[in-house]
Amino acid sequence: MPNASASRALRPHATRMLFSMLALACVPQVVSAQTSDTLAEYFGFDPMRVVAIGEGCGPAVEGDFNDDGRMDLAVVNNRRSRIELLITRQEMRSETERRSQANANEIPPSPWYDNVRLSVSNRITAVLSGDVNRDGRTDIICAGSDPAELLVYRQASDGSFALAQRMRAKGLANGTYAVTRAELSNGRFEVLAVIDSEVHRVAIGSDGRLQEPVSVGGDAIGFVMSEDVTGDGIDDIIGGATDDSAPVRIWPRFGSDGTGVGAELRFSLPPVNSISVIPFEDRKAASLGVIERATRRMVYLDLVQANSSTSLVDDSTSAAVYTLPGADVKDRSIASADLSGDGNNEIVVFDQSANTIEIFAAKPNGELQHVSSSPTFKQPKQIVTGAWSDGNDAVFVLSEAERTVGVSTFDDGRLTFPEPITLKNSATTPVVMSRFSVGENDLLAVVTKDRRDYEIELVDPSNTAELKPVTLKDVRRDPAAILPIDIDANGTIELLLLTPGEPMVVVPIETADGKSTLGSPLTKDTMLQFGLVEAAAPANTLAYDFTGDGQTEMLVADANFVRVCRYDNTKGWRVIEQLFVDDATVKLTALTILGEKNDPSIVAWDRDGKRVVVFARDAEGRWGVRRMMNLTGFDVASMQAFPGASGTLLCVSDGAVGVVSLGGTMWSLEEFASARSESDDRFEHDIIAGDINGDGYTDAVVLDASERMCSIYSFSAARKLIFATEFEIYQSRLFTGGASRQFEPSQAIITDLTGDGKNDIAMICHDRVLIYPQAAK
Repeated sequence: MPNASASRALRPHATRMLFSMLALACVPQVVSAQTSDTLAEYFGFDPMRVVAIGEGCGPAVEGDFNDDGRMDLAVVNNRRSRIELLITRQEMRSETERRSQANANEIPPSPWYDNVRLSVSNRITAVLSGDVNRDGRTDIICAGSDPAELLVYRQASDGSFALAQRMRAKGLANGTYAVTRAELSNGRFEVLAVIDSEVHRVAIGSDGRLQEPVSVGGDAIGFVMSEDVTGDGIDDIIGGATDDSAPVRIWPRFGSDGTGVGAELRFSLPPVNSISVIPFEDRKAASLGVIERATRRMVYLDLVQANSSTSLVDDSTSAAVYTLPGADVKDRSIASADLSGDGNNEIVVFDQSANTIEIFAAKPNGELQHVSSSPTFKQPKQIVTGAWSDGNDAVFVLSEAERTVGVSTFDDGRLTFPEPITLKNSATTPVVMSRFSVGENDLLAVVTKDRRDYEIELVDPSNTAELKPVTLKDVRRDPAAILPIDIDANGTIELLLLTPGEPMVVVPIETADGKSTLGSPLTKDTMLQFGLVEAAAPANTLAYDFTGDGQTEMLVADANFVRVCRYDNTKGWRVIEQLFVDDATVKLTALTILGEKNDPSIVAWDRDGKRVVVFARDAEGRWGVRRMMNLTGFDVASMQAFPGASGTLLCVSDGAVGVVSLGGTMWSLEEFASARSESDDRFEHDIIAGDINGDGYTDAVVLDASERMCSIYSFSAARKLIFATEFEIYQSRLFTGGASRQFEPSQAIITDLTGDGKNDIAMICHDRVLIYPQAAK
């Protein structure tokens, strides 16, 4: 309970719950409240107002729909294909007026609201209000299904509404909160919508028309909200993925007008039923409220920046996620290079659906900023970067669809269209490539196939002589990567052809008179002790000078260990050292190197445990596990060092990249309050926040779909959560199985719907709107 020294004193209310129901009420009843003797007396409601709409009504939104300065309510009635505007009356309609205005066999009109009906052609799944064309009047924005569309109904000067825009939005999600409005710093707003399980921004043009949706990112998103949760005065984007291991997704916004959107932050929590925004009047940043599915706890969280732990035991980190353009691509190819020549690397990815190459600047703070889009071959499959004929970094593009390989150069902020590279057999299809150097020569190795026959060839721009391809008899499937490495420390490069689920094939490069040619392939049958490296695959294998003798070793992650190997032409494969995790459940599937040469770390990904495992040297120079960090909400397929940002990983999945910092500060969710009902039969499904007794403190209204209860909690000045009161909303006619067959009330709104300046509670329940007016003094 708020203490006596609080700056805002509680204003006592009489507790009045005298609710009358119309003839269509589920069950005539008087709401009985189980109350806290100390706080319940400060929460009171005048007699409930009931407005019949139609079976399955909702969703609803508040707004001033007749420009009279009072808040009204727009309620969707899909059964009658209309939106019903409940316009708050200045004076209550008398019984005489009600009877005179009612037709035969019709319920008399509401004494408190005028009902204005707006016909709609779609089934409406979400509804918003706002002034889209900045004419000072409130308009209505709807999300419709069958077909999936965004609809804008503008209010005219006479108070009528007319359809002004109909925009198709294929993949638009259904749900009350699948569409919302986001305030911008310039006094305007935009629409946020969940489309194809991603959050999209829908800007509003100067003419008041909705623009084409632009993806912000995310996956498995079911609903979206907008509120300032970082405390910088700019509303951020909050996405909900309640069935995911990271159900809370936040995109911080930035910029003078609030239109900049940062990386997606994903937060691991137990499975939740709902996520709500909880604003506090005296706190810049809003908080979040979630209802845990298993425990039924109502948990309240702050978004905070905390120092990353350096503990030797399990700790946690998070990924700043950037959704990549286009459709998801398995074993996605990502490269980096200093294309602009400014000393900072760019990240290069492809968009198969748009047939473009996308370039992102890699900032020293670990952020990615989109630089340009450039056209390329159809359905690019792989990109690699590196120096070519002129010594400058270039981008190599491989397209199976067009059976070609090409090279693009960076010019004036964009990539040129790829210049095709001639292969020896134009009838074959390239499947994988790798660029590397032997001495001063830049080379490109390309594996091609003709039906089931594979071969590999070298392309040397300095050697116009014929370089004969080599047949790969033991390759049965498309290799996914080519790793150039000197496996036997003899000063020449071998090419490791890595195919998931298939044995590695090694192709030696023979050099004579400064010219390179391909030797005969080595296979699992010709390399002794091949079983020691049989787990080698694209993501878990790399070349690194582990011993520091100037020669590279091959590192392979497998099971709970990282194996350091070299090849001996006489004895075969041998293990120089093996780093291990003392946990048999660990499954290491990806590998990279972080840090400088004098202080390196070997970083591996534990697929089953969803953990980043860091191996490093101790003070005596001994290698061992130094950190194990939980990373949920992001499925790592491969990873590499983030260019230019120390101690930072660039993790890659099929549809996104995640920037993971292993040190410094990171965003996290911190619990500051929680509560749980003593009843084991409850199914709390939503939290709505607002001040419902006029004392200046935030209250939380919790809806229960099982026992059909409304519980009210209040936050003190110190944000301690205090139970206030609760009451039954209605009595179910389904005496058995009610919880599984009903999810009512479906929505609640806290706003002033009586015109007295005090917040009321409106609930959408079955076929009606229940309004609980805040009691007068």
